[in-house]
Amino acid sequence: MASVAIVTDSGCDLDGQTAKELGVRVVPLHIRFDSKDFLDQVELSREEFWARCEASSQLPSTAAPSSGAFEEAFRSAADEGASGVLCITLASALSATHQAALVAARAVQEEIEVVVLDSGSVSLAQGLCVLEAAEAARSDPHPKSGHRRV
Repeated sequence: MASVAIVTDSGCDLDGQTAKELGVRVVPLHIRFDSKDFLDQVELSREEFWARCEASSQLPSTAAPSSGAFEEAFRSAADEGASGVLCITLASALSATHQAALVAARAVQEEIEVVVLDSGSVSLAQGLCVLEAAEAARSDPHPKSGHRRV
């Protein structure tokens, strides 16, 4: 495993196969259609999401993942040997997701170093940041300077 693990939220819109191949942990947002809640890309695929959008007279609402969900992802990375985590979240101006990740990072600070980065974006733009970070982590998992621009 790379020394630096990459964690993000499902707002990045990476498909599951790509995330798996790159070793990216994706923490799901909550999506609510009418009175039914789903975990994005876990309990609700993209195809199901769009089918529900077509069938519904109202657009769905979303909710940020809990800080506990991020803590679980960070601890999982530590358990698998990562020396640190870079967590790239969707824009803090659009969601409480970034704040949840910050709370989780503080909760695990004695176990693993976590840097939480506000992508300032969502969807494809966030996903491209995550892809670049994952590729950088894979190509140089132990940067000699202690820092690597991702």
